[in-house]
Amino acid sequence: MKLRSVGFSGLILFMAVLGPTVAQAGLVSYTADVSDGPGYNRPMNGNPPTSQSGFATNNFFDAQPFYVDLTGQYRMEVVAHLSGSRDSYLILYENSFDPANPLGNALEADDDGAGFPFSRIDRILTAGTNYILVTSTFSNNVLASYTNEIEGQGNINFGSTSAVPEPSSVVLLGIGGIALAGCGWRRKRRAAA
Repeated sequence: MKLRSVGFSGLILFMAVLGPTVAQAGLVSYTADVSDGPGYNRPMNGNPPTSQSGFATNNFFDAQPFYVDLTGQYRMEVVAHLSGSRDSYLILYENSFDPANPLGNALEADDDGAGFPFSRIDRILTAGTNYILVTSTFSNNVLASYTNEIEGQGNINFGSTSAVPEPSSVVLLGIGGIALAGCGWRRKRRAAA
C-alpha cells in the first residue's frame, strides 16, 4: 500500500515538474524585403484598421505567413533597418491577405509602436490560426529591407497550418490516458484477488 501512494505521489511530482516546461518562449527573426512590386494601398493605424491611407497608395510589401502552437501574448516588431526607407509599417492579418482588399482580415496596423522609425504589434494570438505579418514602408514606391522579430509564449512557425493542438492539451490527454490505464490495472488486480 505504501508503494502505491509513493507511486501516485511520484506521478503528481512528475506532473508538477512537467507542467511548467510545456510553455516555452519562442523567438524568430527574419528579413522582410520590401524591394519590388506589386504595391498596395496600405491601411492606416488601427486595432482593427478601418481606413486606408490617402497618400500611401502604392506601398511595396513583404508578406510572412506564420502560426503559433500556444495561445498567448506575442510581440511582432521591426527591430532593424537594413536598407532603403527607415520608416516601417506592420499590418497583421488573420487567415489570408489580399493586397486588392487590404482591410479584409486585417487585425491590427502600426506605424511607430516601437518608437520612430520602427513598428510593433503586441497581441494575443491563438494556437493553430494562420496569420500573415505584412511589412511595408510608410511612403509610396519606396524600396527597403528590415529585420523583423516575432516573440511569444509558444513556438512560432513559418508557413500555414491546419489546427494544431496546444501542448497543454496534449499533456492533459496523456495524463488522462495514464489515469485510465491505472484504473484498469487496479480493477484487474482486485478482480484477481
